Amino acid sequence: MMKVLADTDEPVERLGAFDGPRTAAFSSLRSPGGGRLHCHLRKVATDADPELRRRALGVLSREKTDYAQTRLLQGLKDPSKALVRSEKALQLLVNNVHSDAYTVAATIADNPPNPAARREALRLLAADASSAPMFEIFHSIRASPPMSGSSAPRPCTHQSR
Repeated sequence: MMKVLADTDEPVERLGAFDGPRTAAFSSLRSPGGGRLHCHLRKVATDADPELRRRALGVLSREKTDYAQTRLLQGLKDPSKALVRSEKALQLLVNNVHSDAYTVAATIADNPPNPAARREALRLLAADASSAPMFEIFHSIRASPPMSGSSAPRPCTHQSR
């Protein structure tokens, strides 16, 4: 497994390492020899191939490694350091949530780079009890009846000649 991940001349084989029965090898990350595999996955997490990065970070995230948490948060705080798209980083952070993740997710929910990132930030924040007031605000906005009467915006009826 480690040979396959290390062989940069075989991109298809490297991707194949993350498919099917071969993924069982990742369960050995917690075994005594798992440190070497962990080291290889960290290298793959910064690979030029975005699919390999995503998959390696997925394994590292599911294994609750501090490395994955740190690198994902780094990319969310500074997009120039991102290893995966913001929405994917937020999805992966759910595997090992720390308080920093909630802070970053709240920032992204307020000012998202795209709608998918906002959706994932809100999903992550849904698990944080201290984020409840934000969801109450969203709910009250959606539940509000449309504006009418003197406070409603009026269509422009003035025609200039």
